[in-house]
Amino acid sequence: MTTETVTSKKIAETDRLNFLSRHLGKLCVEVEQYVYKLADMYVKDYNGGYWEFYELSNGGFYIAQNEAELIKFENQDNYFETVADANTIGMVLTLFTLSELSFKYPEGLLAEKFHLLRDYALDSEHGAIIAKAID
Repeated sequence: MTTETVTSKKIAETDRLNFLSRHLGKLCVEVEQYVYKLADMYVKDYNGGYWEFYELSNGGFYIAQNEAELIKFENQDNYFETVADANTIGMVLTLFTLSELSFKYPEGLLAEKFHLLRDYALDSEHGAIIAKAID
């Protein structure tokens, strides 16, 4: 049995407009806003900013701040904190969002997107950090 490696690709500026609606349909605005809300809760010194969109070869996606500096993430709910790059924190925030909103919208789309991203995230370079963050 062979398993294909899941890859990510940053979305070009020209393709951003319809990216989230293609993945999430009518839930795109709520999901995006929820990621920003969670960033405000969990990211130390978060003040907004520009976010990049990433598409996964397995049909998943995530969004992450366009931030070169390392980001401090603190989750008091599970006593986890770390300092990591924007992509890692973006995956965590997107996973949290998809998980939490999947209970509000049990049709399955958000749960499916959660599992697609989790498959990629846990296999990534910082998979151990991500696993601890979402535990």
